[in-house]
Amino acid sequence: MSSRTIVVLLVIANSLNMFSQIEGEYRSKGTIEELNVSKTINTEKYILKINDNIYQTTLADYDQGVLNIKINSDNSITFEESKYGTLNVTAVMDSTNVYDPIKKEFVLNYEFTTSTGVRRFREVLTYLLTFVDNDITYTVINPRYLLIGVIMKTLFMTICLLFGLTAAAESSGSSFLNPNQLSNSVDPNLS
Repeated sequence: MSSRTIVVLLVIANSLNMFSQIEGEYRSKGTIEELNVSKTINTEKYILKINDNIYQTTLADYDQGVLNIKINSDNSITFEESKYGTLNVTAVMDSTNVYDPIKKEFVLNYEFTTSTGVRRFREVLTYLLTFVDNDITYTVINPRYLLIGVIMKTLFMTICLLFGLTAAAESSGSSFLNPNQLSNSVDPNLS
């Protein structure tokens, strides 16, 4: 196996590794049903990795309460020791709670009961993928679009490495390729 092949495989593995990451910033959309009133959720929240398959965040758009999300091997979700104050947070009966690793999306349905009634939360959390290129921060809400960019960049770098265009490959190594980088990086002796 040549050193170029090893570099290409490392680039591909590193590019795809970002899609296995769960911890990060999410867009939360959904509803809270409390006391016969429905309220819309539309906020950003952070999901923190606690251990191998348990992640922690807040309840909907509440600033308090702890929601411990356990991702099971079949991508179903259970809530582990989740609390709002002293009240237990549990899954809504007969509801779907699941993590979609392709969309990087959580579908969550949970509730807790107070002295005045049940507060029910239905929210979808979508991963906000953020990256920086030339001091500009970009946020991609749907990572499938970014995957196309990663594949295109990986193919470009592979072609450059295979044909000895190391300057072009190296210039695109830490940021997303833009047309200016390409025109400034190609060996003029090849034209």
